[in-house]
Amino acid sequence: MTIQNGAAPDQQHDDSVVTHSTLGAPSQSTLRLPSGPAVSHALVLALLLWVGLPFVLLTGSVLWEKVHPATAAMHAGDWLLKLLLIALIVGLLH
Repeated sequence: MTIQNGAAPDQQHDDSVVTHSTLGAPSQSTLRLPSGPAVSHALVLALLLWVGLPFVLLTGSVLWEKVHPATAAMHAGDWLLKLLLIALIVGLLH
């Protein structure tokens, strides 16, 4: 058994299934949003995208690349703030 990136191949496969499932969830959820105020839907989309993209990537960097959790949390907060601001602006303009 070879170990790549600090984990056994079976464990990496399990992690990739979880990652792909998490990345697919935001797109599935946005297809089912009811019609209503554009701002609230844009904010929900921003939160879903945050869970689906940067949160998953930063969790992986903490687990596999040994990035300090405080650094990852700072970057996660930065991504969240940017996504929420963009969603708010686009929702107001829509």
